[in-house]
Order: sequence, then structure tokens, then C-alpha cells
Amino acid sequence: MKYYAIIVAGGSGNRMQTETPKQFLLLKNLPVLMHTIKAFAQSDTQPKILLVLNKDQQAYWARLCEEFNFHIPHQVIDGGIERFHSVKNAIHTIGEESYVAIHDAVRPLVSKSLIDNCFKEAELQGTLLQRYNQATVCAC
Repeated sequence: MKYYAIIVAGGSGNRMQTETPKQFLLLKNLPVLMHTIKAFAQSDTQPKILLVLNKDQQAYWARLCEEFNFHIPHQVIDGGIERFHSVKNAIHTIGEESYVAIHDAVRPLVSKSLIDNCFKEAELQGTLLQRYNQATVCAC
């Protein structure tokens, strides 16, 4: 069974009243989003990371990755109108039975143990859910 982490990063920064969306603000000299991706990349399950970004922010993200020499593998997915649509876009790219974590990009302080325990719990619950043909998703 494969593991995926959907990192939803489509915010525009309107509520914070900043020109720079929260996911791109610096935290300890690194954009917040990079801290979030690193947290999932360092987990025991090593999920494939699906980053959901607004189309208008993707070129900026690519520049940030170059500027900060950020090379953690991840796939960029086009965001939707609302968070629901963004998550749906990412789920549609997964073509196999999987365990999927869904996480907001602007919550970078998620611990490795929380991520690992979330996937473990999804595995335990998934065994029960498979009898009913339901997807196994956990929200970290």
C-alpha cells in the first residue's frame, strides 16, 4: 500500500492582509511551506507529497525552490476554487489504493510522531474500512 500527503497551499493572504500569502512567509529563514513539506518528508512512511497550489502561485513557488535550494521531491497540483476542490484535484491524481494524509501548508509545526501515528491509525482503521470499500484518509 502506498502513502500520500496532500499539502493544501492555495491561500491568498487576504485574511492576514499581507501581499505575500502565509505559506510563503519566512519562518526561521525558510518559507513556511518548506517547513511543512520537510515534516512529511522526514516521516517514517515517506509519503509521496502532492502540493496543491493556485496556478498563479506555481511560478513563484518554483523560484522559491531555486532560491532556497529546496529539492525535496513533490508533485505540484493545480488548486481549485475552494479547498474542497483543491483536495479533490489531488485525490484524482492518485490511481491506486493508498493511505492519504491531508494537511494545510500553513501548519508547519506538525510533528513527525503525529504524522507517523496518523498513518498507523489509518492502516488500522483501513483494515476495517476495506470491508465496506471506503477510502482510507487521515487529516493531520
